[in-house]
Amino acid sequence: MNQTDFVAFRSGSVVKPSLKRLKRIETISRSVLVLPSSLKRGFQSEPHQHERGQFLYSYCGRYGLIANKCLWSGTRQQGIWVPPHTYHQVYSNEETLVYSAYVNVNQLPDMPKTCTVVDVPPLLRELIAYCEKFPRADDKLESYRRRTLRVLADQIRLGSSCDHVYLPISRHPRIQKIMEALIENPGDHRSFEDWVAESNLSARSLSRLFQSEAGMSFGNWRRNLRVIEAISKLDAGESVLSVALDMGYTSQSAFTAMFRRVSGDLPSRFSRRSSSYASDVVANRMPCGDSAAVSIQS
Repeated sequence: MNQTDFVAFRSGSVVKPSLKRLKRIETISRSVLVLPSSLKRGFQSEPHQHERGQFLYSYCGRYGLIANKCLWSGTRQQGIWVPPHTYHQVYSNEETLVYSAYVNVNQLPDMPKTCTVVDVPPLLRELIAYCEKFPRADDKLESYRRRTLRVLADQIRLGSSCDHVYLPISRHPRIQKIMEALIENPGDHRSFEDWVAESNLSARSLSRLFQSEAGMSFGNWRRNLRVIEAISKLDAGESVLSVALDMGYTSQSAFTAMFRRVSGDLPSRFSRRSSSYASDVVANRMPCGDSAAVSIQS
């Protein structure tokens, strides 16, 4: 993908990746390099690519990633895999601590070929934290290090994918206006007919345009958005009922039915796990904020 094909979708100032960090990522000999990033509220990276594949995982907070004309969402329960040479942009609306595993696909060639959201079980989470602490050079540990890094890569490669945790995006003015409004407020009650009235198009024309730009209908796109936002809120510790109301549903049962139809899971699955994830962050003394890590570049 060329940089000229990149769809940014978001406006505002951007942060360029650190040249020192980029050089280390591309020149280190080990198959996998794990580095932390402390993202401040409002952070937005400049669109960029890597020679290596990148797996991003949030130890606390949540972030978004734009790549391949889609918006992807990462939480403490899902990480995002970005293949090599894929232009992408990372942003955060809150203080977020992200760990990135940069994988040399020449040494480990069986990694996913497309952007993918991957479930992060406890083993993968602990491997990421453990591998980040590896000493830079120790010949006695080299064989052990190689085996451990391969296990980390295998956990990413073989992990369960979450196809519902991304959204197609569009730069068409009429469609982008609708998408931006709904992303800002996923519980927006306005119907498709209300958006038709605002667009100065017929219902058929707007429906066709949305399908063409997003690859799915308006209704399906909005349901996907609400599932993505709900997962983030549940991951942060909010109750299922509270999230259902925020997403514009008048009952928990109706929200649960929609959530299960789109994701294949019950919302309670994500709610149950959030408290244990929060405990792990505290137990491992991994705070969010300025003291969390030494870098803010992806």
